[in-house]
Amino acid sequence: MGLILGLDLGITSVGFGIIEEDTYKIVDYGVRLFEEGNADNNLTRRQLRGGRRLKERRKNRIVAIKHLLENNNIIAIADIKPIVDIIDV
Repeated sequence: MGLILGLDLGITSVGFGIIEEDTYKIVDYGVRLFEEGNADNNLTRRQLRGGRRLKERRKNRIVAIKHLLENNNIIAIADIKPIVDIIDV
């Protein structure tokens, strides 16, 4: 006895149905509705996404500068030591 899973993917919902393979009897079915987006949710998501992108860009710039310095024989990456706590410096 096998089961068949059917999915109906929509914009704001996902419907599902489970059917027995041999007898084609419906075992279970249902739908999952998602909340509608609004302007406040969009603004929050956009701000969080912008923060993640900014953090990633800063990290990439640091890596790029390290490679630039090493490729031009200015300093070796092994010689670069990160500052753990700026207050202790």
